[in-house]
Amino acid sequence: MQTRGVKVTKVEDFTNGGPILCTGVKPDKAYVDGKPTDQICGTRYDVVFPASGYVRAIIKTPELKPAFTEDDLFYRNGAIEIDLIGFYATVYTDSRTGQPAFSLKAQKVVEKIAPPSSEQ
Repeated sequence: MQTRGVKVTKVEDFTNGGPILCTGVKPDKAYVDGKPTDQICGTRYDVVFPASGYVRAIIKTPELKPAFTEDDLFYRNGAIEIDLIGFYATVYTDSRTGQPAFSLKAQKVVEKIAPPSSEQ
């Protein structure tokens, strides 16, 4: 079965229904001929999926201004729970291993707002 180019649009397929924790954020540089340039084309978010065994991933967005900074992460004990707007993943073949892999993207990352507590 050909998997290259298949798109997955349910983030739950990666999160196992659990949260998405962002542990790092930095500019995403454009590449030319396989080499990074100085041109910023978006933002890279380092994330972990706790309900999926703390699998690590990178989610790229076209946002030139990140949803939060490394300082925000520092002051929040190194992780911020996030939601993804316009999420999709594309299957590709890793050129180093020959194995299927995923490229995770979203249109936007937002900090997850905790629901109000019912305890009063």
